[in-house]
Amino acid sequence: MLKLHRLLILMLVLLTMTGCGRGKTLSTPSPETLTPEAPTREAPAPEVSPAGESKAIDTTPDPTSEAPSQVSAPAVATTPAGEEVSIHRGRAPSLTFGPNGHLWAAFEQEGIVYVTRSEDLGASFVNPVPVNPTPEAVEANGENRPKIRLGPDARVYVSWTRKLPGRFTGDIRFSRSVQGDSTFEPPRTVNDDGLEIGHRFESLHLDAAGHLYLVWIDKRDREAARERGEAYRGAAVYYTVSTDGGTSFAANRRVAPNACECCRIAVAEVPGGGAAVLWRHIFEPNIRDHAFAVLGPTGIATVMRRATFEGWQLDGCPHHGPAMALAEDHTGYHMTWFSAADDKATVYYGHFDPAKEGRYRPLAIAREVPAAHPSLVVVGERVHLAWKSTADSTTQVLLRTSTNDGVTWGPPRQLMATTGASDHPFLLSHGEQTVLSWHTTTEGLRVVAVN
Repeated sequence: MLKLHRLLILMLVLLTMTGCGRGKTLSTPSPETLTPEAPTREAPAPEVSPAGESKAIDTTPDPTSEAPSQVSAPAVATTPAGEEVSIHRGRAPSLTFGPNGHLWAAFEQEGIVYVTRSEDLGASFVNPVPVNPTPEAVEANGENRPKIRLGPDARVYVSWTRKLPGRFTGDIRFSRSVQGDSTFEPPRTVNDDGLEIGHRFESLHLDAAGHLYLVWIDKRDREAARERGEAYRGAAVYYTVSTDGGTSFAANRRVAPNACECCRIAVAEVPGGGAAVLWRHIFEPNIRDHAFAVLGPTGIATVMRRATFEGWQLDGCPHHGPAMALAEDHTGYHMTWFSAADDKATVYYGHFDPAKEGRYRPLAIAREVPAAHPSLVVVGERVHLAWKSTADSTTQVLLRTSTNDGVTWGPPRQLMATTGASDHPFLLSHGEQTVLSWHTTTEGLRVVAVN
């Protein structure tokens, strides 16, 4: 266990380096004992089996609830409060490449999730389109932000977490457009338990078979334990899947209990279809390392197994999720994560092969100065790994590259810097093209090419 004064120093570092919005820090470490969950809603919860699987729900939009969001907007879009809508003014953008190499993005501004795209690698963006026509409390911070994926036939899929009145509570929301970005269906809630508890930190994944996965941190098992008078550490990981392009979703399934409560979940492709997931887990007695599993359309394909072994004992969530990408030769996964097990804020790299339960020896990519919030992308045998580092009043994004599938690494090089508040950096690629995106309050969204 970290000594008290070291823990306080660590929390200060994490608070300083957590993703930011309009000049404010958006999240703080969340001990699991802060508050009890809020009460249930009036709607009855569906039955839940011992395996954690609830009955299937029909998530088809109700055409009488609210009209779809239309693209009919002025030349310069404005928010309900009259502010110009812009990815530079908004918060927590997520980017993805489309099939033709254009960049697509989802972001939040004044309670509306917007979608926009760029045909020149981020130099300019088209007029944003609203996804949810009515403003709601959208989670928009470093670890929890709107997500976007592009499917076949010009389909656009968007997810986010809607905050509820209770502390640390939320719903997983989903919408899609089947006409490019011109019209979005009314948002739907995909968690099916009817409880006003924590359903947060969702990740969205579209596999090669066209199956759409949503995986998130869920506290329904913790709520059930509380009602039984039993202790429960952390939260759980749950998921659902759509095999019809988002028209409907299967019953929620539990991946694993006792997940860390406030760290994003990494999702990567599986050869042939499925979703590989990596998350910060709570191992006995209170160790915050990482676990791995593979999800399929009909259930868990590979059960949970431990993937990192720093032995970080911490009575609270550090707000630092991992990143992961499938190796080019499909022999396993490249992973990067944050840990302070030795009282030093460190970004690690490792290679995990679920077939052999083996990996390279973990490599400390950055530990000379406090490092945090890594991102990773794989292009052939080239692996790029970026992270944030703050010293004095300047925050910079640094990058290291391996040209031999993660065996050895080149020296760090600076890509960008800012003196204001900043979001997490993200790497993404399309073919041979690799870019890094970084949103800051001073400069807005910047996208730079990575060689």
